Amino acid sequence: MPTSSSAPVSRPQSSDQRSYHEFERSPYTAVPSTALSYGATQRIASLAKPKYRRDTTVRDGFSRYYLNPTYSGVTRAASNAECSSRVSELAQPIKLQKEHRFEHPSPRPVSRGALNYRASSKIHELSAPRKPPTVE
Repeated sequence: MPTSSSAPVSRPQSSDQRSYHEFERSPYTAVPSTALSYGATQRIASLAKPKYRRDTTVRDGFSRYYLNPTYSGVTRAASNAECSSRVSELAQPIKLQKEHRFEHPSPRPVSRGALNYRASSKIHELSAPRKPPTVE
């Protein structure tokens, strides 16, 4: 049976508890010497290279100062595409009311259903203010 000692048991601190003030830390990060002398493997070197895909890369001879579709990277189908009447309709900006600052007609129209609305008993019950609890 282990003997009890008078020394308090120290518990490890969780990640949100700091043993020192955050601003007392050094602004410099110590890099181990093994990390400085590390040589990358062939797999890491191959992963570090960017992927070249024929579809997305800009072709040789591309210049943004002159237009030449053969060098732009746009496919022939995309350069010959024509939009439908619905797409051209959606591309037009929305026409807004210019005379009103909230861009709605003034006064706003109210529907007949809203004018003839009668609240049910359940709506009246829910809209009544709550009574404060009484202390006895």
